[in-house]
Amino acid sequence: MALENNTEKKKKFWGTGTWIGLIAVTLAVCVILIRFWKYLTHYEILIYAGLFFTAMLAGSPLPSLPHVWC
Repeated sequence: MALENNTEKKKKFWGTGTWIGLIAVTLAVCVILIRFWKYLTHYEILIYAGLFFTAMLAGSPLPSLPHVWC
């Protein structure tokens, strides 16, 4: 039953075009970050903190601090 449910979820994900939306959102965020990069350089310490917490959320066993903090 669980395997059938998982297969149905995969078919629903690939069949409805949800993956196209996810790719579009990812590309849009990348373009926005590139266009406004000169404004984001003022927040360099926040970028490093964001990378640190992203590594923790991604399941990194030992999230390492950037070399700037060491």
